[in-house]
Amino acid sequence: MSETNSESCGSQAVDPVLPGVPLPGSSSDSPDCSFGSPLQGPGGPQRDERELAPCDVEEFETVCHPPGIEDEIAEASAQLCASGAVVDVQLETRGITSQKTKSFQRELWCRQTVHKNTVAAKLREHGRIHEADGLEACHTETTWCVCKGCNASRPFLNRCERFYCPECQPTLSRDRERSVGWWAREMSQPKHVILTLKNFPRINKRVVQWAKAAFGKLRRRRFARNWVGGFYNWEVTNEGKGWHLHVHALVEAKWIDSGQLSTEWMKVTRGLGRIVKVKDARQHDYLKEVTKYAVKGSQLAAFSGEQIAMFIDAFTGVRTFGVFGSLYAKRTEFREWLKTVTDTHLKCKCGCTDFWYQTDFEHEHGELVPLTSARPPTVADISQLSLKLA
Repeated sequence: MSETNSESCGSQAVDPVLPGVPLPGSSSDSPDCSFGSPLQGPGGPQRDERELAPCDVEEFETVCHPPGIEDEIAEASAQLCASGAVVDVQLETRGITSQKTKSFQRELWCRQTVHKNTVAAKLREHGRIHEADGLEACHTETTWCVCKGCNASRPFLNRCERFYCPECQPTLSRDRERSVGWWAREMSQPKHVILTLKNFPRINKRVVQWAKAAFGKLRRRRFARNWVGGFYNWEVTNEGKGWHLHVHALVEAKWIDSGQLSTEWMKVTRGLGRIVKVKDARQHDYLKEVTKYAVKGSQLAAFSGEQIAMFIDAFTGVRTFGVFGSLYAKRTEFREWLKTVTDTHLKCKCGCTDFWYQTDFEHEHGELVPLTSARPPTVADISQLSLKLA
């Protein structure tokens, strides 16, 4: 028993990472290897109260950290990296979506739908049940348009087309942008004019009508006699500092003095006019500004229920988009162009313009509907019926 123990203690353990370097405390002359050592006695682990001498400490450090070992490790690591045997460890990121970069995953809910439901919930909380029901019903039913020629079908959702519906705004903005493109083609020297007003603590229909009347007075002043025509679009924002009402206008004019425009705008608004800007719009970068809706869906969803109701009451029945001057006289041509575009839009790829419309249920079960509507002949007397068994 003692011989075996002495043999095991006499063998020297080697560090598997650093060949040739013995592990500390593995020497045969270590006091820990004896059965009766102070660290492991017959009665179990005991405290080693011995103090190491300075010579023992130096010897211990020399065994654990031989001279030049750091240089050898660095040289060995460089050789392994150069040979390609060592690959840097990378953090596993599969299944994790980064929040700082754009995600291409499909959203469960469209952002416009979230904004619409938020607005509806705030209106319902404020007691505007009718407006909330109309928003919640928007884009919830599918109708299928089926071509009678080639039987091709395409779906489209119901729309409430309310000016405060965040989910209808993208479609309405695209339609308006297409219309603005037609008006813009009739202009050779377009200028983008931006007129703002002082922030109002509250807004109502009277304030909006007054602002529109002030813009009309500005167009009729001697200063604007070179304004051949144009169109405008009113917008409003509220970032916690009051209601900021402003107008974007595209004016056909060779030159507009911004300084004089600011003076005239202050006069017609009785000192309530604020920032005035004039930009050259021949580069067609104005469409996004003049085709915006009165309020963005994301901004409307951030309003409180009282603010949303105030906005709806102020702009209900008020036209925020309009034309004036020479473009006003071309409304008939615009209607004809719009009718042509609408007819083309409702034309199938096969050239057919005849369609029938189906509900979602009818479209899914269309194959079960018989192709003929013929019915069996009626029987005058039920006694004439007879069953013929095969």
